Amino acid sequence: MKEILLYTRNNSFYRNFFLEAGYMVADGIAPTAATGYGMRESPPDRVAVIEISDDSLEECSLAAGSLCGSGIRVVCVAAGDTDRVRGFLLREGIADLLPAGQTQRLVESVAAMEDGAAEAGGSFIALDDCAARLRIMRSVAERFNFEFRAVGGIDEFFAVLGNECAATFVNLGAAGFEINRFIRLSHACGKVKLAPFIPYKDACEGIFVHEMISGLNRLTRVILSPEEMLSFMVGMLFRKSIVGPMDDLARALRYPDSAVFARESFGRLYFTLGMEAFELAHVLGDEDHARMRGSVSRMQRALVKADGVRWLVRETGRVPTCGVSGA
Repeated sequence: MKEILLYTRNNSFYRNFFLEAGYMVADGIAPTAATGYGMRESPPDRVAVIEISDDSLEECSLAAGSLCGSGIRVVCVAAGDTDRVRGFLLREGIADLLPAGQTQRLVESVAAMEDGAAEAGGSFIALDDCAARLRIMRSVAERFNFEFRAVGGIDEFFAVLGNECAATFVNLGAAGFEINRFIRLSHACGKVKLAPFIPYKDACEGIFVHEMISGLNRLTRVILSPEEMLSFMVGMLFRKSIVGPMDDLARALRYPDSAVFARESFGRLYFTLGMEAFELAHVLGDEDHARMRGSVSRMQRALVKADGVRWLVRETGRVPTCGVSGA
């Protein structure tokens, strides 16, 4: 059973909802810089809920850093999704942000963390030296049933790259990363082109000409910012998770043949369908009904799992390309 550690302005308000859901609940104790949290005192079956706001970020930073460093999963709640709040989450490596006071959504999101995968979706490999960013990437990938492996350098990247890899993510600005060496090894390793290669780099570090003429454009069409990469990751995985059960539901209802039911009134349907209205396929038999209930349940789980990471998704526009068409 998970234990919930509360660091909010009204712990008693949240405590009751978690207790009703069957969790153990305790008030969190702010760590000091000298002690922090040790791994032995912080088992992985704990989840900390921290309430943050623009005027409390410095105060919350020590607790968040100690909790994350101890392997405790942190979920933040806030009254507003501001630029400062987002910056705090990115710096601390916290993936989940939910509205303060929305207890039902908070409890559902925590419960979804325990939802085991029916089947693995694949694996991601990430080459990056930013622990906070890797923590967010891992949280996003694993909630949608993808394995996640972080590597520290080019040699390890190619050593673990396998045919089962669903995608690779590479921070071009990682310490010690040599673009020319990476390109040479990628040409010698055909596995790189078997999966999407997604490079990214912090805009403040600049995109240099030699990175574009080094041959990188043969592997990818874009170089994203870290924020764009995270937005892409969440958006793709959520769609992958929810469209499958949507398709099952549509097939059970004989969609798109039945799409007319969404557009027409009952009377209009009667006159449009004519005798076909009396000969519609039976979709409420045991098999179809169970199939539709299962599809709706899977869609609901996908929505709950995505709820906490929606703040990572950015409004998208046309992304400039750097490679050949079809890369």
